[in-house]
Amino acid sequence: EQALAKAREAGQARLAAVKAQPAELDKLPPAVVSRPQPMGLPRELLDAVMRTEASTLPAFTGVDLGSNGYAVVRIDSVKTPDIPAPIKAQWGPQLAQAYSAAESQLYYEALKKRLDVQIKAPKP
Repeated sequence: EQALAKAREAGQARLAAVKAQPAELDKLPPAVVSRPQPMGLPRELLDAVMRTEASTLPAFTGVDLGSNGYAVVRIDSVKTPDIPAPIKAQWGPQLAQAYSAAESQLYYEALKKRLDVQIKAPKP
């Protein structure tokens, strides 16, 4: 456990150093990753990369991989996939319906919480 804590501290220190001197990662080969093609990255690392705020590039993130150490990542670019028009047309209404349903559910939950209401009717 102490070794994992030291590895985490070393990784966080490395992340801070890389943020100060981004050129340190220039010698590493770039990799293009996506959810369908994670290129062998651990799930928690890929999730951290996808959650990283990339409004200003390069962006940096670090993630504790437990017994596998600590990963430091630099994000140089973000690419939006080109989705063919037929697929957009097919999925557009379904996505809008799912979004609307989720939004409605959140609204009802917020109202129940705000008004301190409980629904006691049995579920069908």
